[in-house]
Amino acid sequence: MERYRNSVQTQLILLVSDITVEDCKDIENGMTKCSKWLPGHDLAAGAPQDMPDPDGLQADVDSFNNWVERIKKRRKK
Repeated sequence: MERYRNSVQTQLILLVSDITVEDCKDIENGMTKCSKWLPGHDLAAGAPQDMPDPDGLQADVDSFNNWVERIKKRRKK
């Protein structure tokens, strides 16, 4: 593992013992979605930059918060 690198390596999340395959899919899907419009990610020249509307962005934030709460609940057992 390297510090201060520019890349994000979501596949490393599998190293966390209580994270499920479904958790990994949720993270991968969310990162794929937001990497299309966040600054700092190189896009193909013709790739559309679909910035979510406020409701869509709120839905994504809510989805992430729900994911975090599921992990916290699982860890309390």
